[in-house]
Amino acid sequence: MIRAVFFDIDGTLRSTATGEVPPSARDALAALRRRGVAVAVATGRHPAELEEMGLSLDVDAFIYLNGQLCVTADGTVFHRRTLEGAARDALVALFDAGEVPVALVDDRGLSLNFSDARVEAAQASVASPVPPVRPRGEGPFYMAAVFERADHPDVAALPGVALSSWQADAVDAMAEGPGKLEGVRAYLDLLGADPSEAAAFGDADNDVSMLSSVGWGVAMGGAAPEAAAAARFVTDAVEDDGVLHGLERLGLL
Repeated sequence: MIRAVFFDIDGTLRSTATGEVPPSARDALAALRRRGVAVAVATGRHPAELEEMGLSLDVDAFIYLNGQLCVTADGTVFHRRTLEGAARDALVALFDAGEVPVALVDDRGLSLNFSDARVEAAQASVASPVPPVRPRGEGPFYMAAVFERADHPDVAALPGVALSSWQADAVDAMAEGPGKLEGVRAYLDLLGADPSEAAAFGDADNDVSMLSSVGWGVAMGGAAPEAAAAARFVTDAVEDDGVLHGLERLGLL
């Protein structure tokens, strides 16, 4: 029995081509909740980004920042982890050096040291504006978006961080751990449920940990090869009502 379903946002619930959530996806989430299935989003985004985008989702929980900040619909924080020690120091130093575009993420949102074509291309690929270029705060920091390839020497040498690519020249750097799966497990613990009683929908490398660890992982049409390989099956693309069709195939709708 599936008691909870987790959804990535960009490329899963929200089309990166149109910047919109298809009506079929919104209706599917509402139908799940009416049937008593818990619904959560699991995204690499910050809550401030969703607010800036005007993206409202009627769900039970939000797993933000690849599992580093997790809140229920009423705003109760049930899991939080920040960068510490060498990992924090190295990312702050990379930001301050100003040679690679870095966006540090704290409670107020993203702070970018500078922008260039890599930043513009990566943000355009997920239908999002460039983060504000502004001085960083003092933290605590949840993670950083580094706009460079994961194998770039300055990125690969970062100590104590887990790297998750979401575009060719863009990686998320966070404290070592299972990424989104960390938040998924925390919410399932809150529900008193087991990962085998959950399903997850996603399309990118940062979805692999949750797709491969729940009872039913569903990759979207057009998903990254790693995400497709981690899933139990591949549904249609978000623009082709992939969320609805995937839930129907699971027997949930």
